[in-house]
Amino acid sequence: MKAATFPEDGKPITADNWVELIFIDENGDELPPIRRSQNRNSRGTISETATDLDSLGLDPIAWRMATTMLVLLPFLSVGSTSQLGHAVARLTGLAALVDLSKHAQKAKVRISGPLTKEHEKSRQKNADHYLEAKSDLTKIPLENDDLGLEFIVPEIDGEVAQTKLQGLSEYFETVKAEAFQDAKNVLGADFDPEDRPSRQTLETQIHPALAQLKSFKDPEES
Repeated sequence: MKAATFPEDGKPITADNWVELIFIDENGDELPPIRRSQNRNSRGTISETATDLDSLGLDPIAWRMATTMLVLLPFLSVGSTSQLGHAVARLTGLAALVDLSKHAQKAKVRISGPLTKEHEKSRQKNADHYLEAKSDLTKIPLENDDLGLEFIVPEIDGEVAQTKLQGLSEYFETVKAEAFQDAKNVLGADFDPEDRPSRQTLETQIHPALAQLKSFKDPEES
């Protein structure tokens, strides 16, 4: 601006200006022009006049996304949370991912804290029960040497123990089947090992019978 065009001392510098944009929709039709103008009054105050943006039929948030957000982006720190970031997540359909991230963080804290302790307590409890059962099983061959049982209860060692326990279960099933077959040979064909009442009757009567047998003395000892 040339010096001759400056206003007199004490008077405000003219700030009159205007901008007009014309948009075309997807059908090629021109939309009403969008015009913004500014001017300075005699007291030096700048006033602005803008066309109503509703004439374009756009959601107000669209103007925010295209103007306000572009100005704010340089002030956002990458990797940090902000109200704007949460707002964008909600508007762009990322809310579910945000909620999932929060859930994952809570799950991480729980897994690394209380949940791990609960699992450790449960594991220790199961291990104690296993050792108790192992002790009981180990006593069976010692207390019933006449049965001729031969087996070893495995230690807790993951998948190997599972395989060994399966083999031990099959061993007991075989011993039980042989015992029932022996009972059938003694009691006759009417005894059915698959019949539960018959098995219960045998189990009930076998102990008194063994006790009576032990009460007999060897003739040579009399």
